[in-house]
Amino acid sequence: MGAAQMAPSTLTRRQRNTAQHRAMDMEFATEIGQNLLVEVRRLQALLNERDRALSQLGEEKDAWEAERQDLISAVKTAETTAGESTAINTLLTCRTLQG
Repeated sequence: MGAAQMAPSTLTRRQRNTAQHRAMDMEFATEIGQNLLVEVRRLQALLNERDRALSQLGEEKDAWEAERQDLISAVKTAETTAGESTAINTLLTCRTLQG
């Protein structure tokens, strides 16, 4: 007669505990699996949040770079205009003094 067919009173302590522990082990494994899934989902949400933040920072950086280039261009234009104005003023001053 096998252990599975024996009456509960004739089972050894080890045999009784094995069935009981098997059920507890399954519950424990299920709980671990569920907790792991929860943790993986939490970490995925954090990664998605980080990726969105990095993307936003990249867009802001690109906007700042474009504005910087516009300012550099405006400064160069102003310097050129100021240089031309100085040359014209000098020329007019010389003509005024000569004439």
